[in-house]
Amino acid sequence: MGRDPPASSETTGTAASVTGVPTIPLLLIRHGESTWNAARRWQGHADPPLSETGRGQARRAGTRLAALDGDATIGTVWSSDLRRARETAELIAEGLGLEPRVHAGVKERTAGPWEGLTREEIERGWPGYLSRRLRPQGFESDADLAERVIPALTEIANLVAGEGHGVPAIVTHGGVIGVVDRLAGSERRRFPNLAAVRFELDPETGEISGGPVLDLTHPD
Repeated sequence: MGRDPPASSETTGTAASVTGVPTIPLLLIRHGESTWNAARRWQGHADPPLSETGRGQARRAGTRLAALDGDATIGTVWSSDLRRARETAELIAEGLGLEPRVHAGVKERTAGPWEGLTREEIERGWPGYLSRRLRPQGFESDADLAERVIPALTEIANLVAGEGHGVPAIVTHGGVIGVVDRLAGSERRRFPNLAAVRFELDPETGEISGGPVLDLTHPD
């Protein structure tokens, strides 16, 4: 479904899609470290806050994003409605002089009965599930997550394009970025806290392409 990824997610300009409609860039960012990340607990729709480490990560990301210019300039900041994403977006937006917006469509997948559990607790309750990539009833599938997320990203993309802003930075979650990344044709990749990927979305077809994984907590 994806096209060849751009050479650099910070230097690629707006491209034309196969339909002739300009693609819209979207910078998807994973939230900073939460208290449950630090405790190695699965989160899903649970709503723990950022840790102090996570707050520092978000501030550094805001500083780095504020230094971008040209086709990479951040024009708006969005987040999911979960606290760890909202707090990250607020700190990033502060560094950019922007007001963040919230879109519930880009929240993390629900992990069902695994929410709040560590990997060790999951292994005791569901032996072998993790190693075989099996998931329990109530865990939101890739297909269901994509069905929710792609329309949300398209809505954001169309709104931003209509307002004439620069690249929207969307603070979301590892599960969300992973699903979008695989739809763009990538192999399974890891997305640490404050990792980011710039995608190009065709707002008419939903076709999407992606670039490399960036670490926004470190300078170039």
